[in-house]
Amino acid sequence: MALKTNVNVEVYGDTTNYECYTTISNVSGNKHSLHIVVEHKKYTDKSILIKREDFSFEPSVDDMASNFIKQGYEHLKTLPIFLDAIDILEEGQTA
Repeated sequence: MALKTNVNVEVYGDTTNYECYTTISNVSGNKHSLHIVVEHKKYTDKSILIKREDFSFEPSVDDMASNFIKQGYEHLKTLPIFLDAIDILEEGQTA
């Protein structure tokens, strides 16, 4: 899974908006707190890293809960900067 997002990057006082292919690249933590690293890559050329960010949240460890990565994407979509994000499912994935 990935998200299609728009990301603003400020460099030397100038802000540029990029259409990005956003993925969770790393997950670490425990049942009390998960730390996720998010990479925003240029949507038209995913080899170009635009920005990397870190987020944390408390995961669900309920028997019926989604896996930690899916919970990470669900958490991201609750944040104001990801409200307009669009799910991108890879072949064979379901929402």
